[in-house]
Amino acid sequence: AVLGVFALWRLAGIHQNLVELADNTLPSVLTLDECAARSRDSMFAAQQYLLADSDDRRTELDQRIASNKARIDELFQRYEPLISDNEDRRLNGEAKQTRADFAVARNRLLELVRQNKTEESRKWLTETVIPAYEASIRALQANVDYNNKLGMAAGAAGKEEAASSTRLIRFALVF
Repeated sequence: AVLGVFALWRLAGIHQNLVELADNTLPSVLTLDECAARSRDSMFAAQQYLLADSDDRRTELDQRIASNKARIDELFQRYEPLISDNEDRRLNGEAKQTRADFAVARNRLLELVRQNKTEESRKWLTETVIPAYEASIRALQANVDYNNKLGMAAGAAGKEEAASSTRLIRFALVF
C-alpha cells in the first residue's frame, strides 16, 4: 500500500511537468511564432506597397496588413493567460511595445507612399521601419526563447522525476 501511495505521489509530479509542457509551453511558443510570422508578412506587404503600381494592389496590401494586425491582436489576447511569471510578462510587454512601434513606423511609410513621396518613403523604410521591425522580431524571439527555456526545464524535471521514481519503485519492490 505504501508503495502505491508513493508511486501515485511521484506520478503527480510527472503529470505536473507534462501539463506545463502541453498546456503552457507548446501553446505559448506556437502563439508567439505565429505573431512573428504575421509580423514578417506585414513587413513584406509594406515593402511591396512601395512597388505597387496600382490603387487596387495597394488596397489589397492594406487589407493584408489589416488582417495580420487583427490576427496578431487576437494572438496577444490568447497569450495573456499563458504568461508563466514576471519575466514572461515583462518580455511580452516588450514584444507588444516593439510591435506597436513597428506598426506606427509602417503606417507612416504607407502614408508617405500614398502621398507619392518616393525618396522620403524609401529613407523612412531604411532608417525607421526596418529597425522597428527588427526590434519587434527580436522581442518576440526573446519571449519564444524564454518559453523554450521554461519548457526544457519542465521536460528535464519530468524526465528526472520519472527516472528517480522508477529507481525507487524498483528498489522498494526488491526489499
